Amino acid sequence: MDQRIERSRAALRTAVVQLLLQQPYDVITVDDITRHAGVARSTFYVHFEDKDELLRAGLAGPLDLLSQLVADPLPENVIVAALEQMLHVREAGVGILQGSAREVIAKALAGHLETRLGARGLHRPGRLRLPFPVLSHMLADALLAGILEWLLAERPMPASDLARVLMQRARAIVDASRTA
Repeated sequence: MDQRIERSRAALRTAVVQLLLQQPYDVITVDDITRHAGVARSTFYVHFEDKDELLRAGLAGPLDLLSQLVADPLPENVIVAALEQMLHVREAGVGILQGSAREVIAKALAGHLETRLGARGLHRPGRLRLPFPVLSHMLADALLAGILEWLLAERPMPASDLARVLMQRARAIVDASRTA
């Protein structure tokens, strides 16, 4: 990819995440994002359809990390580090997971989960008691709800404890959804 294109995309991804640390997703506009990124509005639309697509791109790494909870064993320290980072930006995390961005994030996480679960062959007919997309959305909602409640807690449990709970919750939901 052309370095200018990647620079513009990276600046836009960074801008939306930084703006989320300062204000609710609902009030962030494309103009805010482009101004913060230092790119023209037309440049934004060359790369992204709307701010939802940009949010999905900006959070692709963390969402992919969460989706790994249902794949091969993920080193616990990796998820703990990500959770501890979220705790440092707690207010923004709560805002993101309670506001209108939640729906965008949940759908994106469900897509990542579908990819991971599909790689394990669970997308094949007869492997699950419920439709494959339902499982992916159920998992996404469960993981995001757990993280949100943790962020809302007056005295959150250690990130290492939450990491173990999230891994167990994800595996339990997948296991309960399988046919014999």
